[in-house]
Parts: sequence; C-alpha cells; structure tokens
Amino acid sequence: NGFGGVIFHEACGHGLEATSVSKGTSVYTGKMGEKIASDLVTAIDDGTAENQWGSASIDDEGTPTRKNILIENGVLKNYLVDKLGGRRMDMEANGCSRRQSYKYEPTSRMSNTYIAPGQAYTQEPWAAGTGLDVLKKIDMVGNNLKMGQGMCGSVSGSIPANVGQPMVRVSALTVGGRKAGQ
Repeated sequence: NGFGGVIFHEACGHGLEATSVSKGTSVYTGKMGEKIASDLVTAIDDGTAENQWGSASIDDEGTPTRKNILIENGVLKNYLVDKLGGRRMDMEANGCSRRQSYKYEPTSRMSNTYIAPGQAYTQEPWAAGTGLDVLKKIDMVGNNLKMGQGMCGSVSGSIPANVGQPMVRVSALTVGGRKAGQ
C-alpha cells in the first residue's frame, strides 16, 4: 500500500488524461460507462485532498480543482480533462490542468490519484510474498529489453540510476499488504 499506488498511476492514470484520450491514443478512449476493472476497484483523482502534495485550490488554467471519480466499482466514469482536451472531447474541464512551471503549457495531469479503500480486512494474512516470490512467478520474458533513467533514493540521498527489463509476465501478484506477524 502507499507508494504501491504508482502502479495504478503509471499503468492506468496516464491513459485517463485527456491529453491522450482526446487524440484517440489511449486504450480508454471511447470506453466511458464500460466495465474496465474489477467490481472492487474505485479510482479517484482528488485535487482538493487536504494537505496532500498534488492539491491546489485551482488548476493551472484557473478551473477549481475537485474530487473526480474516474472508475467506480469497475466502471469508467470520467477522464482527467483540461480545457483543450475538453473542447476536443466535448466535455467540461474538471480541474486537472497542471504544469511544472510557466515554461510549459498546461495539460491534463493527475494530482492525488488513488484506489479507494475496499472491504478486505487488512489485518488478515495476505499472500504478499517477497521479491524472491515474484521472481519465481515470472512465466514469460520478452525479447524487448529497454533501459530507463531515473532517480534512486535512499538514506544517502537521491542518485541517478538506470533500470531496465524486457516485458515480463508474472502469473500472480499481490500489491501491498503484509504477511501476518511482519
């Protein structure tokens, strides 16, 4: 849990931004109202969440931020929409236009994106496993190695580092949780 939310952010969140949806380059284009996830999944982007890093009163186009339910009980309900994307999609901007600085044009971006809490009792033993368990569950490795640059943070600070892998398939994976007693 916690930073494991980056999996949703990268695997799904960017695809819900009008920047790609309005151009038809997102796998979620045209799927509003369709079942795209498990019934257990409700995903939210909340630019109004108090004391959170991505919060603001207004977005970078002057639209008030708000709590946007993107997926509700597995059904796609909304996209992250800036003014330009909204014109292209015939939708209202919903407070999701952001940019790093005035050097950049504002565009649809996530703020505080998360999967809403479910009903599973988190004190029960979950089969979260370890990195070793994940390695044992890789059942396919592709031939398309790609390297990427990033930053790696630790007690000694952030340092530049590369990561890489080809496409892999993991037969089963639990994201978040702990084994009982840990």
